[in-house]
Amino acid sequence: MSGTNRKLLLACCGAVAAACGGVDPSGARAPGSSPSAESGLPSAMCSVGSMDPSDADSVDGAVLAQLAPTGVLRVGVNVGNVNNARLDPATKTLSGVAVELACRLATKMNVPLVFTGNIAGTPGYPTVPAQTTAFLNGDFEVGFSVDPILRNIGTVSAHPHLWVENHFLVPASSPYADGSLAEVDQPGVRISVGTGNSADLFLKGQCADPTFPCPGLQHATVVDTDAAGAPLSPAQALKLLADGKVDAFAGAVSTELPLANTGNFRILPTVFLEVHLGMFVKDGSLEGQHYLSVFVEWAKKKGFIEEAIGDAGLVGVQVPPDEKVCGVGNPDC
Repeated sequence: MSGTNRKLLLACCGAVAAACGGVDPSGARAPGSSPSAESGLPSAMCSVGSMDPSDADSVDGAVLAQLAPTGVLRVGVNVGNVNNARLDPATKTLSGVAVELACRLATKMNVPLVFTGNIAGTPGYPTVPAQTTAFLNGDFEVGFSVDPILRNIGTVSAHPHLWVENHFLVPASSPYADGSLAEVDQPGVRISVGTGNSADLFLKGQCADPTFPCPGLQHATVVDTDAAGAPLSPAQALKLLADGKVDAFAGAVSTELPLANTGNFRILPTVFLEVHLGMFVKDGSLEGQHYLSVFVEWAKKKGFIEEAIGDAGLVGVQVPPDEKVCGVGNPDC
């Protein structure tokens, strides 16, 4: 889908990788641990899917070489975005849409699954820069998730599996009412965002697709690093708002709800950006990209994505309409 046809509502209301599941990121299985044999699941973190060959596709060798070259499906999840997954810091396990889809993908491919991470023993990446560094280092093959119109780090993307509304969150006493860009884009206004995420790129006018309307803020200031210049996770960006250090936060509703539910903050009604999230793989992985798009369309029809959204308790998101999957290397029929 071209950038000019995207649904953009500007003023309308509306490294070290963590080995999980008994598999390390190199693809070697940890001694004495075999999640597929012990649990019948691709990973110990899976609650859906199976390692039953009867549930698997006949996967082309080129697809396996691009998506699971070590014989293991290595998945890198940006856990700073709750629309991908949530990390339980106590158990160091992931849950969410990305996890359920990865488990079902590993089932279809009949390969074990590992969720990599940049902190030893902990799966996932807390920020976009951390995930990007790991991907460029070759720590994983399949990433969750990106909108290619907004961000491209040398990747190709599958059909989107999730559409996500982005809104502004402000203190309850804020004078802002509708949350349109025109309303909040004022001199002296500070807006915090997670570093490198969709809202950050859009508000700074740094979208990857030059055909997509992406002028950026003209007056307000985007705050996407801490005082020392380090990247911000969405949680850290939210804390800046909670601590009164910025005037607004920009992001997804499910991220904003915990603060909004305190009664001290309001989610403004305008959807200033709709983000289309899809899995990404290395540029040139055309057979892998095609296979992932076919998988996403299958998961839509089966109701698995809607089910995963419900399991994760996400709001302000929807399953995209069905799309035709074109031939390999031909994303636009």
